[in-house]
Amino acid sequence: MDWTPETPGSVPFEHKMAVLNPFDHNNPKYKVFHKFHIVKVARFVSVLLVIGTVINLIFSLTRTSTIVFYSFVLGAFSAGIYGSLVYGVYKEKRTMLIPFLVFQAIFVIVDVLSWLALILITAFSREALRQLGADLLNTPVEDTDSNVSHIRGVAIIFIFLVGIYTLIQTWFFSVIYRFSLFLKDRETSFGFQMEPEFRLDPMSME
Repeated sequence: MDWTPETPGSVPFEHKMAVLNPFDHNNPKYKVFHKFHIVKVARFVSVLLVIGTVINLIFSLTRTSTIVFYSFVLGAFSAGIYGSLVYGVYKEKRTMLIPFLVFQAIFVIVDVLSWLALILITAFSREALRQLGADLLNTPVEDTDSNVSHIRGVAIIFIFLVGIYTLIQTWFFSVIYRFSLFLKDRETSFGFQMEPEFRLDPMSME
């Protein structure tokens, strides 16, 4: 006897699908400054980082050969990191964001430590302050009160700029991290369970 949906004692095949945590693409937590969606901001940040790297390489050509060499080495490393970032952002692949998040987290920590070191140097070390001035002005600085006072003023401005730069880099990290959470939430919300149920009464097959 062939089985049909009307066969006595049988229960037809059923799929039970349960969608978990309905995903709201326009949830306010996915907005930056309560206005711009995190997807668009992440794309803007990824492109901006690539442009910044290119500009840095161009300006390094006017410096010494040592700086040019290290700039190109850093640029080659950044190309891999930012290339993975751009691909991950535009293709929305969460795993491709990991290299940037690790690199950027380390970079921000180093920036913060450098910023604190600059503050200590400016406040307590006269010799280190003179060396900093020589590096910034690209000329030796004589150990006089007027010169040291002048260098301290320049160092304070430099510390301020480094602080702003560090905050911007931290914001870049937060944007990409929030974007990765957005992708994770979306992947999780579309998880589902299939529970096939197919029961036939053995007697109905006779």
